[in-house]
Amino acid sequence: MASGNTGVEPAGDLCTPRAGNMNTVIYWFSGTGNSLALAKALADELSAETRPMATASTSTDASCVGFVFPVHAFGVPTLVRRFARCFTASRAEYVFAVATYGRHRGHPGRMLAADLAGSGLTLAASWSVRMAQNYVAVFSPPGEAKQARLLEAAGKRLRAIAAGVRERECGVREDAPLLAWPLLAPVGALFRARSRQADRFFSVSDACTRCGQCARICPTGNIAVGDTGPTWNHRCVQCFACIHWCPVAAIQYGPLTSRRRRYHHPDIRVADLIEAHAAKAD
Repeated sequence: MASGNTGVEPAGDLCTPRAGNMNTVIYWFSGTGNSLALAKALADELSAETRPMATASTSTDASCVGFVFPVHAFGVPTLVRRFARCFTASRAEYVFAVATYGRHRGHPGRMLAADLAGSGLTLAASWSVRMAQNYVAVFSPPGEAKQARLLEAAGKRLRAIAAGVRERECGVREDAPLLAWPLLAPVGALFRARSRQADRFFSVSDACTRCGQCARICPTGNIAVGDTGPTWNHRCVQCFACIHWCPVAAIQYGPLTSRRRRYHHPDIRVADLIEAHAAKAD
């Protein structure tokens, strides 16, 4: 399967494709539901199991392992990096990744490959899929018409990626051009280093009903809800699930988000994320 995207960087001779069926597990991390929707659709195509990285065990005996997650600050989200660095898969014959992104695909494949290498695993292929931009601290999510176009294109990409996984395609690395890495890497590193404390910019308006949904949906258990509303406790990974899923749009981040749209994937329910984040590790 040819990737068909500009900016695709061959990853080199990473593996030899193997024929036959494999036991496949797809690990996902998602704030707005984009990556969860893609993980579920990919699992349907591959007859695979899905597990949330926020609560899943960091070991598996699966022979095919996938990681699906959004691009954060041109790279891999902090939660995903922590998971990958302690992940073990002694029987894995094929490891792949799919990163969703809004405006810039960044270098998630390069970063995840390095993190997995520390666990003795080789990332055979990594694909990128453009979906609705939703980092509402900087951008307003697109309108419904553009969302629909992006979803349609993402569905086509998903089917092509599934074919690549079935064929055990190797050497794909759909990152930004390597020349951009020296510029983007320091920005991403600074973002991730400051993300835990950056939750001090969250606030709530008088519209808050103290329903507790933000606390239940947070993948790191970073939010507590009391009589005066939610508080953030400096374990933030900047997924913005709390702000996008607040049923009354009471949560703000800085001075500008009150004028911006909220977004979540139309095929994902808030209960899907709450249930996954509340589950006990197996």
